[in-house]
Amino acid sequence: RCGIDSAPMVTPELPRNNGNAELFWQDARTLGVRWADGHEARYGLEQLRERCPCALCRATRLQGLALHRRARGAPQALRALEVAPVGRYAIQIVWSDGHRTGIYTYAALREGLPG
Repeated sequence: RCGIDSAPMVTPELPRNNGNAELFWQDARTLGVRWADGHEARYGLEQLRERCPCALCRATRLQGLALHRRARGAPQALRALEVAPVGRYAIQIVWSDGHRTGIYTYAALREGLPG
């Protein structure tokens, strides 16, 4: 298995900063959100990273360029190293590729991460 990151996937603790939404791990690569009205959504980590809402990532997507998700020395599998609360309205994910500036609002998560 040379070159394959075989370390077990560890999921970080999730914040409880929104009274209308509960975050949960469906599995090590899928973050779920359950709203008070019963609606649920699930997002793969790759999908969340590709849809990062920070200014740099949005500009990169608008230019049609690929996001650089594999920094030199980064593990093969993209992982969320930390999920931190941002007030009561959002979360911020620290990624294994070193990226950490995207703020994912609960409103955007509810809407399916629009553009």
